[in-house]
Amino acid sequence: MTQNIIPDRADKAIKEFCEFLRRELGANLLGIRLFGSVARGTATPESDIDILVLVQREDSAAREAIIEAAVEVNLKHDVVVSPVIMSADRYSAPLFKETHFYKSLQEEGIPL
Repeated sequence: MTQNIIPDRADKAIKEFCEFLRRELGANLLGIRLFGSVARGTATPESDIDILVLVQREDSAAREAIIEAAVEVNLKHDVVVSPVIMSADRYSAPLFKETHFYKSLQEEGIPL
């Protein structure tokens, strides 16, 4: 799922985080994308796991569920999952598509 570049401990944490999000967010969850050093294969043992969570509605219930999932996974697997929560409207905005962050997501991001 997350290719061979991801260390085993991080891979387990990522899978569990994604399962939690799919279960808790349901139809509000539009996509999950790994990015940053783990996606590039340049992570060190101290690196965090950067994950974009794309939702239809970025409301307090969604934010709470995503943060709860990250905390649970972080404690269980001794990793740091760093979710970036973004609504579909914000992600598809023309100005956002001009940012370095968006371009990096397109180039190095791994859909989960």
